[in-house]
Amino acid sequence: MNRPKKRYHLSQARRLGNRPCPHCGQLGQIRYEKPTGLGDEFNPEIPVGWDCNNIHCSGPGYFWIENE
Repeated sequence: MNRPKKRYHLSQARRLGNRPCPHCGQLGQIRYEKPTGLGDEFNPEIPVGWDCNNIHCSGPGYFWIENE
């Protein structure tokens, strides 16, 4: 991917879920941190990525799922 999308609104990130790794096909776990000290009405853009825990994967160990 030329320009992977790495930031999503918090409300979107909650719905994305785990995705298959594009390098090995194993299910990767979503990774993001919910900002603390913010009210529920605030919907910031946060960094979102997926971790691939397959030790035999030829990829870098993380991935993104779409282009900007």
